[in-house]
Amino acid sequence: MELDKKRKAYIFSIEEQLRLLDLITKEKHIIENKTTNKLTNDEKDQAWQRVTTVFNAVAIHHRNMEQLKTKYDNLKTKTRKIVAAQKNHVKGTGGGAPINDKLDPVVEAILKIINIKTVVGFENVFDSENDEFVNSGMDLNITDLPVCNSYNYPQIILKY
Repeated sequence: MELDKKRKAYIFSIEEQLRLLDLITKEKHIIENKTTNKLTNDEKDQAWQRVTTVFNAVAIHHRNMEQLKTKYDNLKTKTRKIVAAQKNHVKGTGGGAPINDKLDPVVEAILKIINIKTVVGFENVFDSENDEFVNSGMDLNITDLPVCNSYNYPQIILKY
């Protein structure tokens, strides 16, 4: 008695990935819906079935619905990692090779589909690196301040 073995699938080409993302864009309002109940889950399954049918109508290699879902989830994860790496590199202190700012077309297509807050996160208004916090009306005028110490540096008074 032989066990059913999963055969390794063919690697998705760039064209197949872009085709998949194009089909998902048309069903985005259903597939990316965060609500999970019986009705929306059935709608999502129907949307994925439509995507699978249209994808396989023109694809070289036949893919099932689970393979397409997994590929889409993996692409979203990869996109989030790439954006996070770029964000961390910008905040770095230097000393390394410059990061490539040009995103590949698959990552750009994913960014058009998914909610941007899931990629870059929420802005923290209390974070000291937040532009709104830095420019929030904090008055700092060094030129008019008198010298108040023995090092001839002006005393800095922050006004909030």
